Amino acid sequence: MLDVEPTDKQIAKMGGIQSLFREMREWIKVVEKRTGARPILYLNQRFVKTYLDEAPDLKRDYLVWIARYGAYKPDVHLAIWQLSADGRVKGIGNEVDINVFNGYEGQWQEFLEEECIK
Repeated sequence: MLDVEPTDKQIAKMGGIQSLFREMREWIKVVEKRTGARPILYLNQRFVKTYLDEAPDLKRDYLVWIARYGAYKPDVHLAIWQLSADGRVKGIGNEVDINVFNGYEGQWQEFLEEECIK
């Protein structure tokens, strides 16, 4: 998984959004070659809405795990939706992220078999 949640200031400091996308593509290429698996892109809603259209190959070719806490529905290949950062789980004292797989139980098993490192 590649976690990409930069601020606008961080993007500017590294040379702009196309520079960030070049770095993402390089990291993805190395990881795919070494693991044989496609990384999932972990993105927040703001990044998807503001920047992802500028990298149509990434949007088209990679699954997304999105941190999205509102009604916005992105046009990405959604694998997992982080719908809350303030969930409660028995046995854990602090708030936790709540994530939902975008599919049914049988599809979850297929997802694990197809998308995980073997």
